[in-house]
Amino acid sequence: MPLRRAPLAHAPRAIAFAAPALLGAVLALLHATPAHALAPVEVPPGPARERVLSVGGWAGEPALGLSVKMLTSHELLDAWEAGFGWSQAADDGWQFHGQRQWHLKTLRKTPQGVLTFYLGAGGRVKHADGTRFGVRGSAGFNYVFPNVERRWEAFFEVAPVVDITPDVHTFVNAEIGLRYFLPFPTR
Repeated sequence: MPLRRAPLAHAPRAIAFAAPALLGAVLALLHATPAHALAPVEVPPGPARERVLSVGGWAGEPALGLSVKMLTSHELLDAWEAGFGWSQAADDGWQFHGQRQWHLKTLRKTPQGVLTFYLGAGGRVKHADGTRFGVRGSAGFNYVFPNVERRWEAFFEVAPVVDITPDVHTFVNAEIGLRYFLPFPTR
């Protein structure tokens, strides 16, 4: 019989209580930022910009996973992102999340690449000795490497998660990963 760990057994309780406060602080900071300071993200060059798909993976918590992201607006300011990976928080198990991302601010644009800040909101399903459903928020940084024939993007994300069924638990996911832009846009 596998050993069961209590929720947050390997993480300090302070993180569990700080996660909602951290997300609240980020949202308050963005709310206090003047609208003109949240400049649009630069549109990558290319013939068709309606939807751009990238695929890749990450390491962190969940330990390892696959990520698919589709930039959806003409200005590439928002995206849908989904991930599937093995989570070791509380009970080990498979986790799926889906979220909407808003790329709010270009932090740095140079010939070496573009760094943006984003927020996301969505849901999570985890299957580990039963199925858990929860809500997930995220804040992260996305770095698109210089414009070359095959483009890559790196990302770092912190995501507080609140499971709401079968009982309430809080977790924090943190991931660092790399995605590859597929060579064709979707329509």
